[in-house]
Amino acid sequence: MDWLTFADAAGVGLWQRNLETGKVRCGESAGRLFGLGGSGEFDRAAFLEHLHPVDRDRARAAFDWAVESRSAAEVDFRVLTGNGFRWVRSMGRVITDSAGRPISVAGLALDITESRRGAEERDSEVRFRMAAHTATDVIYEWDIASDRIELYGDGAGRLGVEPSAAPQSYAEFAAMVHPEDQARVAAAIEVSLRGGEYCCQYRVVTRSGDVRHWLGKARIIAAPDGTPIRQIGVVTDVTEKVIAEQRISEMNSALRDLSARLTRSQDEERRRFARDLHDSTAQSLTALSFSIKLVSDLPAVAANEEASTALLDCAAMVEACIRDVRTMSYLLHPILLDDLGLEPALRNFAAGFERRTGIPVVFHAKATHERWPDPVQTTAFRFVQEALANVLRHSGATAATVDLVEAEGRLTVQVVDNGRGFPAEVLNGSGTLVGSGVGIAGMRDRARSLGGVLTIQSSGQGSTLHLVIPTHDTN
Repeated sequence: MDWLTFADAAGVGLWQRNLETGKVRCGESAGRLFGLGGSGEFDRAAFLEHLHPVDRDRARAAFDWAVESRSAAEVDFRVLTGNGFRWVRSMGRVITDSAGRPISVAGLALDITESRRGAEERDSEVRFRMAAHTATDVIYEWDIASDRIELYGDGAGRLGVEPSAAPQSYAEFAAMVHPEDQARVAAAIEVSLRGGEYCCQYRVVTRSGDVRHWLGKARIIAAPDGTPIRQIGVVTDVTEKVIAEQRISEMNSALRDLSARLTRSQDEERRRFARDLHDSTAQSLTALSFSIKLVSDLPAVAANEEASTALLDCAAMVEACIRDVRTMSYLLHPILLDDLGLEPALRNFAAGFERRTGIPVVFHAKATHERWPDPVQTTAFRFVQEALANVLRHSGATAATVDLVEAEGRLTVQVVDNGRGFPAEVLNGSGTLVGSGVGIAGMRDRARSLGGVLTIQSSGQGSTLHLVIPTHDTN
């Protein structure tokens, strides 16, 4: 029995490389470890082919250096298998002849796969715990079978609770969750146990009665058969962020309320000025026009050509003033809106717009009421005013349509044109307006103050401005 056979009988993997022929002779155990199938003589190239590509050069260099330096070599490398790889540690020593010349390298091969994986898992565990101690978020692990929760690092402190109050089981965690959020959290965890992602923001109540806001993200580690084993996740205390967002929301709400009150105040002033111009100034000018006509008809004046011409000029200027005053009164606040309601006022405005600009406007109305609260009517009318003003100033449209529809407690007003649309730089990818002038922004504020929504769609074929507001006065 030669030494290789003896080693195989002892369960030891031995090998020998002949430096003259380059052949590698392996025993049965070594041949299997090197992925060569068993004992025999193999080319060095065939041996290296079975090594992981990343490890080949390193293994070759280690043993070449041993030959050159006449010293021992030891190297760990991976050997490819049908379902992955195994870790092998190979140790060798140079054998020389009587003249001291190297003639072969003989060595031992050991399977170190299990010990290597154990070391990698321990290293991974160390890195995980170091990350948990240095992270600003809280890393936790929930062992589902034993129902034990472990917080890594200063988890309790980072979550704003005392260490003794940190949850150690699912039941303790669930008891901390705010009653209003418990069902939602339970549903999110159930989804994760079925293989889904867990991401949930919720409130917890500490022992001192403080309410904290937590954001949890996690994933499930499952057994090969799909049974959930562990949940590993991260919890972030977002209380300060939530409080800041609430304060910003409250400030924005206060600003919107202030803006709504200012808008109403302006509308009231516009209504008063418009009524004064219509009932006082316009009537006085009409009386003046009538008086001028009476004077012009006097025989003495009619016989004086110069006086007659002057009075005719005065009458023309008074008529121009009357038209300007009526236009100003209408733009400030259409009296027709107060007297007859929204539909007649819009129909009249659309007809007047078509008459003044030459742009045809088709008006459709489908409403069950003639009148709505003043803020609702004013907002709808101002919206159509602003939309048609944009049609005239910017769109280059040759036609427009105005639709007024009341349904399910909401009033919908839509203005459509066939113009060039809004500039591309103020549109996002979906064609929705993201930037606009003061007029559109003001309309959005008006709509929001009434609990409504203003949306705008635009393309090269035209624009659609869509306003929806409740028919009751939310203020």
